[in-house]
Amino acid sequence: ATDIVNLSGSGAALIGVEPSFVMLSHARETLKLNGHNTAVLQAIGESIPVVPGSIDKVVCKGALDHFADPDRALRQMASAIKPGGRAVIAIANFESLGFKIGKMIFWCRKLLGIRNPYKRLPWELPPDHTVKFDYRTLVGMANRYMKVDKVTGVSMLCCTPGWGDMLDALPAGLTRFIVLSLDRLSRIFPMLSDVIVIRCV
Repeated sequence: ATDIVNLSGSGAALIGVEPSFVMLSHARETLKLNGHNTAVLQAIGESIPVVPGSIDKVVCKGALDHFADPDRALRQMASAIKPGGRAVIAIANFESLGFKIGKMIFWCRKLLGIRNPYKRLPWELPPDHTVKFDYRTLVGMANRYMKVDKVTGVSMLCCTPGWGDMLDALPAGLTRFIVLSLDRLSRIFPMLSDVIVIRCV
């Protein structure tokens, strides 16, 4: 609902899709409180309830790896958009530089006999995810149904163990410089970024 509120100023007619009745009610309440009367439909991404070829743009942010069948959802997105329309998809990168460094840190800790304090490590697939996405998996899957014309990254190293504590210990100006610099790098090297964003036609 927050994304719909943020996009609503563009003047576009927006439609939200949500399978959970609880989240659907929450979304409708949030939209109402913010003065928006946007359609939010109860549906799944694998079966978008719109006329094929009727949508200008599809936005799927941080959800594709929760779908029961992400491949089918991408096919539905491709079917829903008009010729020349766009799909923008953002997803966590399970092969990010931060996760690679984290694996190395925990491997060293294990060699030193330091016990792992976590039940699940950040780079392990959570139980509510169906696919472990990375750059190649996402781009390969999307290219089956659409043409990926732009790939960019967002953020770098945020999932590295101890990274937040280290940034907290630094002066605010230096922290800001580091974070912004890494964000610029993530745009150049999306394979290493924390989040991958693709734009498809």
